Amino acid sequence: MAPGGMAKRVRLTRRREININSIYHTGFTVSDIRRSIDWYTRVLGMQVMRQPKEVDTPWLAAVVGYPKVRIILGMVGVPGEASIELLQYVEPHGFRGTNRNRPGDVGAAHCGMLVDDVRAWYQRIKSEGGWVAGEPTLRDLPYPWGRYAFYFADPDGNYLEMVERLPRPEGSTEN
Repeated sequence: MAPGGMAKRVRLTRRREININSIYHTGFTVSDIRRSIDWYTRVLGMQVMRQPKEVDTPWLAAVVGYPKVRIILGMVGVPGEASIELLQYVEPHGFRGTNRNRPGDVGAAHCGMLVDDVRAWYQRIKSEGGWVAGEPTLRDLPYPWGRYAFYFADPDGNYLEMVERLPRPEGSTEN
């Protein structure tokens, strides 16, 4: 209480407006970064956006929440779009097997990509021996809904999705 029994007034300051400017990347932990870069570039046709480099700075350790960390980091993607960051943890060692989460498990994640021909991509992934969840089937819905889509996994079991949809109507802001 303020002197005289009056409640003390607290001046509230206005919160500064903050914004997310764009989606920068999706990160996947992999067991062998060279194998993963080969797979993403050879099978999916992505480009190397950042060459693999071993990083072990205190800043990175603070970002990922470990007292000490050594990571080999590289990025693949499509120029002008969000990238996929590939992280091979050298230290500390995490689980060294294929992703054990199923697509419906809480915490499971995926990276979705818009493509020109889902059925051709499906055949390409299968011909490379890749795991696919199911066949793309036509769904007759308007934009923004995917007409064809399928889930598949990279060699470490990180989930990806390919979606084919109708063109965005003029003036639409839906994604």
